[in-house]
Amino acid sequence: MKVILNGIEYAFAQEYQRVSTTEKYGSEIEISGNGETNNNKVIPFEFPIPSGINQSYVGRYSEFFWGLEAKINIAWSSDIVARTVIEIIQLIQWKLSRMRSTNIQLLETN
Repeated sequence: MKVILNGIEYAFAQEYQRVSTTEKYGSEIEISGNGETNNNKVIPFEFPIPSGINQSYVGRYSEFFWGLEAKINIAWSSDIVARTVIEIIQLIQWKLSRMRSTNIQLLETN
């Protein structure tokens, strides 16, 4: 199975707009097995998010989001493709900066 993570920027101002793929990461993942749930095929997999990538955001004139795509190549038949939009945030960094600002406030009050 091929898994692709696309960073997509949608920029707009007045009557102009542009959609571009700014980052792209791909990986071939070996399918070790699958399960079945409510007559739907489920193929569990893990895809590590690369460190240092852009966060998802919505701004006044642009948006940045991530598209995750999984493809299974089936010989002599139609391939199976699943796509979804995901949001990536750097929660650990936010927690650290919040802790630092709390410590600074505590030091200032003493």
